[in-house]
Amino acid sequence: MPKTIRLLSTYKGIPPQTILTLDDATANVLLAGGVNATTVLTGGIPYVAPAAAPAKVLPASFEVDAAGKVSLVGAGFPVALPSASTNLRMRIAGDSLTYGGAPGRAPGLFDGRPWYGSSTITTLANLGNGSWLVYCMVDGRAGTAGGKIETDARSWMRWTYTGDPSPGPWVDVSQGGWKYLESGSLANSGVLVAIRGATAPVPNQSSTVTTAGLATISDYNFIGYVPWLAGALGDTFAAYEAFGITGATTADILKYMPQVLAGDVEVVCILAGVNDAPSDAVTAKASITNLMAIIDLARAKARRVYVNEIAPNPSASVVTNQFLARVSESIRAYCRTLRNVRFVSAFDKMVSANAIALGGPTPLTNPGGRAGMFNPADNLHWMPLGAYTFAKPLIAALLQDYPKEPFRNNTVGVWDSTLQVGPISLNPALRGNAGAFGGATPTAAANGVTGTVPDSFTLSRSGSTQTCTTAFEPAADGGLDWWTTEVIGSTAGDYHELFQQFNLPPNFVTGDYFQLVLEPQIIGTTGTGLATLQAQATSGGNIQSSYIIQAGRDLAGFGSDMPVLSLRSEPQKVLPGYTLFTMRIRIGARVGGGGKVGWRRFSFEKVAPPAGAA
Repeated sequence: MPKTIRLLSTYKGIPPQTILTLDDATANVLLAGGVNATTVLTGGIPYVAPAAAPAKVLPASFEVDAAGKVSLVGAGFPVALPSASTNLRMRIAGDSLTYGGAPGRAPGLFDGRPWYGSSTITTLANLGNGSWLVYCMVDGRAGTAGGKIETDARSWMRWTYTGDPSPGPWVDVSQGGWKYLESGSLANSGVLVAIRGATAPVPNQSSTVTTAGLATISDYNFIGYVPWLAGALGDTFAAYEAFGITGATTADILKYMPQVLAGDVEVVCILAGVNDAPSDAVTAKASITNLMAIIDLARAKARRVYVNEIAPNPSASVVTNQFLARVSESIRAYCRTLRNVRFVSAFDKMVSANAIALGGPTPLTNPGGRAGMFNPADNLHWMPLGAYTFAKPLIAALLQDYPKEPFRNNTVGVWDSTLQVGPISLNPALRGNAGAFGGATPTAAANGVTGTVPDSFTLSRSGSTQTCTTAFEPAADGGLDWWTTEVIGSTAGDYHELFQQFNLPPNFVTGDYFQLVLEPQIIGTTGTGLATLQAQATSGGNIQSSYIIQAGRDLAGFGSDMPVLSLRSEPQKVLPGYTLFTMRIRIGARVGGGGKVGWRRFSFEKVAPPAGAA
């Protein structure tokens, strides 16, 4: 039966508030969660199909120039064929393996404000012990005092920042996902909570929340597959928004999928199921049912959907891995019946040969992970090499459907105060050799460096033993030469730091937004590899801080086939009183290890506020 609805978000290019009549199944998918559509038609505008443009017949021909660029030549002028749109948005749904950095980037929640990522729920046992309320982050504009979270008889939640005379409003968190809880009367003093939607809520409980460390935005951490995906595709998509909650099952993800799908979505990537840990056919069937529903929600909203095979779990039992394999096979078969849905697998690349638990007359051993793929601490989560290996087939599938948008490196780009465009930082392409050395003895030898430093930058060493060789080397992709840093370590915690300082221009003011742009390539690692790889911008003694990349675990096992990563940070709002910024890159080898990384873009740029910014 047809059903008439009013859109609350963009659906296949049709704007919000449009009244549509759709088939019952599609309408119910959009209505799920009350985020994308409603049956209340008041205030809506009936849908009117656009008039078909009259056909025009023009003489035309295709031409290919010496560089291989294709143009359509007709009516006396050439028209370049676009390789991809520049305003496409990707959503990535899953669990902790989907982390890119700060978990989740929900529109209207992660809107350029920094957060206290080290916020601690003092009595986590009162709120599900991590099975319901998973984590929280206090607004970085609030200060370090922390506050109090409470639930009522309905298991709704509210927040009171320390020192606020009144608590914030009660908020319905039953759908799970991410919610921003305001404090009662103090502005910019709320808390962001992440909740698993399908687990039992906890009524009439409370806990204090403390903060530590710095307020920061952290975009891409190499322990998840999102940084490799976003970096390899670069400017092909305007945003890569990752929604992952630790411990989330397929039932949890199904609950918060409407939040994942809010707004206009071109592509959805799904990685889910490993936390279900099915032990029999009944629990496996439940996982299959949930995954099919997640896929159906995604394909009703997005133009293309990419479904990853459930990740290997070397820490689980043989039985669990056998049932996970059966779930994946069922989902693979389901995806083959659907249009614009692709099933992608990296399973065989991550486990040791002949050690995959697939069943049979004699059960095999657990799927032992290949060397360097899994975190030895739990044998489930990934090392950076595992995250990259998992991402490779997905990247290949996406590039077949979405050719990579070329990344521009303008070596002469400077800030234009009238046009309000261009990099604000100095020498964003890292050219030249007139930079300086830091430390008590500002020489190359005292800093363990062989080579030179790009103009407007300073290179220093945190300790006294790591060596660093710098050079300009040709890029295999034919772009700008890389400025490379090759380090060899012998003392734990030692690293080299490349940095510069600059003041914001007078017409870049509090409340404006900036974005970091970075283009690195991991050219290779040796031995135990790299322990530190970071790029960030800070101000006010790290009070305002934005990391575009960091490595939560050692980068080791990488060869010479690594992709160029083209990354843009989440836009961040300039806080009051901060005008002097420091940009820095840190690279440090593990004891007995080393690595080489190339750099050819690191810039600080002004951008428009993100959607839903407060």
